Amino acid sequence: MPLARIFTRVILGIKLSDPQNGFRAMNRLAAERIRVDNREMAHNSEIQIKAFREKLRISEVPITVIYHHFGQKLSGGFKVAKDLLIHRLIK
Repeated sequence: MPLARIFTRVILGIKLSDPQNGFRAMNRLAAERIRVDNREMAHNSEIQIKAFREKLRISEVPITVIYHHFGQKLSGGFKVAKDLLIHRLIK
């Protein structure tokens, strides 16, 4: 999702080639510090934001993902932004 990539780079300063791919691995420290609250598409961004705030190291490991046309819609990026905004307003 291009919007997620731009958001991650511009707002967080984290350069990831695919910030919404869904694959995450954490060490114990990160798992203890990051509580995932969002149950929608925005959980990927939520994890990145919380890792950034906690000053945790973020690394990207190459993986192979095959995306189908249904996962690459612009509306998905807007849904992620909406989910993050709603989550922030609720908290």
